[in-house]
Amino acid sequence: MVVYASLSRPSRWSVPRRVWSTLRSHRGVIPVPMFYVVVGVVGLAIGVALQFTLGVWWLLPPILLLAISWLFFFTSIWWHRPGLRSTSLRTELLAIIDPERGIKARQVEEQQLLMASGLPLFEVEGWSGPVSLGGWGSSNGRLNYVALVFAEKPETPPIVTVGTMTSDGDDSNRVREHLLDELDGLVLNDELADTPDSALAAPGRVGADVRARQWGEGVIRLDGTELSAHQLRVGERSASYAAIDGMWVTVTTSHAGDFSIRTVTDPERFFRRH
Repeated sequence: MVVYASLSRPSRWSVPRRVWSTLRSHRGVIPVPMFYVVVGVVGLAIGVALQFTLGVWWLLPPILLLAISWLFFFTSIWWHRPGLRSTSLRTELLAIIDPERGIKARQVEEQQLLMASGLPLFEVEGWSGPVSLGGWGSSNGRLNYVALVFAEKPETPPIVTVGTMTSDGDDSNRVREHLLDELDGLVLNDELADTPDSALAAPGRVGADVRARQWGEGVIRLDGTELSAHQLRVGERSASYAAIDGMWVTVTTSHAGDFSIRTVTDPERFFRRH
């Protein structure tokens, strides 16, 4: 997910550890531990054979094979890219070494990624509170979901989330699952706030309750036009989605209200806030 956050300057003693951790996290291929056991056994067998035939130190072949295997998979940070990363390895390392420059580089890359998606942004009309921008990726290296999140205060649960999702034919089930997950989170936040002791049992119960409800008809007000939408309500919370220009527009609310949305004409301004 694309996120925007401030970075504090790290301790100089923590930089090497964090750089190493970042490099390891970028490996595209990570073999199971048993692979190294097999390589070690094969190398040991070769080493024993060479010890008796050529007088080579028996421990040298397994050491070399293990080192070569490890280096091969470690270099997958460059030649293998599973899924989508919102920032490059260079930018992540820069954020560790020089947080201020890292933040600027990260924002540039994430802005380019969002703009390349071709997905429009929609905002709540008349909203004066905090707004945050985010998106989800896909295996083809492009964002397939972008959203603006509207909250009463920073770091609080959203009041309204307005998103745009790519459409590949009739994939309404994908949209519904995404919105059900958002509703799960809203309901769960309230329930855990009231009864923290139910943390273990609540997620399953909330998920089952939300998914047992039936979708009905609703309306999304976009740019002064009413779009016929599918809607699911759970108390004051609701999730709606409608098809528009080969995409899906989604609206999730945690409070009952008459929210109207409009197309964002200057999406860059959400980056300039950081």
